[in-house]
Amino acid sequence: MKSKILAVLLLISILMNIYLIQAQPSSKDLLEMKDKINQLEINNSEMSKQIYRDNLSIQNYASQLDLYREKIAGLEGKINNTPSGLSGAAKLEAPAVMQKVDYIEDYPFVRQQITEIGSMMNISVEIKPGKGRVLVDTKPLMGVVFQDAANTAAYIAQKKTGKDLSGSDIIFSIDATYEVP
Repeated sequence: MKSKILAVLLLISILMNIYLIQAQPSSKDLLEMKDKINQLEINNSEMSKQIYRDNLSIQNYASQLDLYREKIAGLEGKINNTPSGLSGAAKLEAPAVMQKVDYIEDYPFVRQQITEIGSMMNISVEIKPGKGRVLVDTKPLMGVVFQDAANTAAYIAQKKTGKDLSGSDIIFSIDATYEVP
């Protein structure tokens, strides 16, 4: 009985070895794979160069767009026989509040402790004849969130008032005692 089991195991082992030998890629397959990898590397290099050229084109188009905006703002001012931009100013003192969430592990539970930190900041906006830019000056130097908020505020002001601000620069100044995230 033992010899039959050993014979079956030997037969299975031989069949598995034959299968594994046949499953290995041949040298022809390896050469094809290497050629394919080389071709993909060449394509990748060409695409990287194309992306670089496209980025340069985009930068060129952006500078042309700025130039054309300037020209349009100047022409609009001449056509309307009015100054090329609006002007005005406003100030306010506003609170800035930040919530900080701390997780406290109290086995087997985890609880949250919320701390609110706040400060007052002076915000002023000044509109001057210009090129349609939205500028943000923060003291101390703070994150880029204010630039997004200023762009949104300028867009909404233009839509609400119906006034064209493309010939005016809008300058937001934010002065705080501490940095506001």
